[in-house]
Amino acid sequence: MTYDEQFYKMYQDYLKEPTVRKAHDSLFKIVSRYPSFSNVVDLGCALGEFYNYTNPEKYVGIDINVLPDGKRKILQGDYRKVENFGELLKDYNPTAFVSLFSTEITAPAVENHTLYEKIFQEVSSIQSGLVSGFYY
Repeated sequence: MTYDEQFYKMYQDYLKEPTVRKAHDSLFKIVSRYPSFSNVVDLGCALGEFYNYTNPEKYVGIDINVLPDGKRKILQGDYRKVENFGELLKDYNPTAFVSLFSTEITAPAVENHTLYEKIFQEVSSIQSGLVSGFYY
């Protein structure tokens, strides 16, 4: 399946399903207790689930398939090709990164581990990370 309008419509409908909302909102309630998740960089942010359901104080998304919505700050591009996250995010100083339905399903674990280490090393303000991968 390609990341086209039909995919995003299906994904948006999926995110509204009661069982999905119950599971995701439970997790969001937990992470909202951690101050680091009030200032996030969202890797593969497309529909902005984290932004829309947690309302962080500061937010910037990075996505190659971004769907502009006029609400969020978006850096259009491929987060896997970022040469220096510290330089890219210097104006944002995020304290956490999130990736919901992006990193974990688009690369092997070893590659993702390397990506997460790179983010922690290059962005000194990062304290936490939340990633997930699921299929439907």
